Amino acid sequence: MSNNVKLQVLLRAVDQASRPFKSIRTASKSLSGDIRETQKSLRELNGHASRIEGFRKTSAQLAVTGHALEKARQEAEALATQFK
Repeated sequence: MSNNVKLQVLLRAVDQASRPFKSIRTASKSLSGDIRETQKSLRELNGHASRIEGFRKTSAQLAVTGHALEKARQEAEALATQFK
């Protein structure tokens, strides 16, 4: 075999051997991008969850304060009635 033919055979073999690696690299880049997008979405969801939790705590505290205010009003009315 001539050197030229040997070189062509060798290059063809290298090309065939490296083809799967190229597709793996392409898939890896795509997966990396998908992972980044997923991480971004998770950060956003965690932020929303934190705000929801804060809202729930605030709502619970507001309910307690509302009950205390109503009790104070009733006591004030009772005292006002006693002074009349």
